Amino acid sequence: MKRKEIFYDLVITLELSRPLPQKQTKGKTQNRAFEKEIAQHLKTHKKDYLPFKKRLLFAFNVSGPKEYIENIDVDNVAKSLLDALKGEVYKDDKQVYFLIAEKHLIKDVTAAVIGIREIQDNEEITFVPKFGASLENYIR
Repeated sequence: MKRKEIFYDLVITLELSRPLPQKQTKGKTQNRAFEKEIAQHLKTHKKDYLPFKKRLLFAFNVSGPKEYIENIDVDNVAKSLLDALKGEVYKDDKQVYFLIAEKHLIKDVTAAVIGIREIQDNEEITFVPKFGASLENYIR
């Protein structure tokens, strides 16, 4: 049997006691409380190889009840998560090279799963066509 290669260097699973902030509002009480909750989780599950120092890929999956998921902007939630992880998981926003975000309906739970991969110096990852590339390589 072929062994699966592990893609992520770190996966963080958060069952949240409060919904993620729906808007990017700096300095607001809701954002501070959320960032404090994430920081506490990270301190409890501290890894000796953190913070990452190279280029990074972040993949976010935000889940919750329909009335919550349908009213959030996934890009704002991703920014809130990145802000909460900065300092503990990575040092600088300039390290973020890839950002994948999605949202899912789950009836009774508000949660986030974050996959993080440190991109090695000799590694190239491409999800979208590069400028000047032949589009035949990207279209079925």
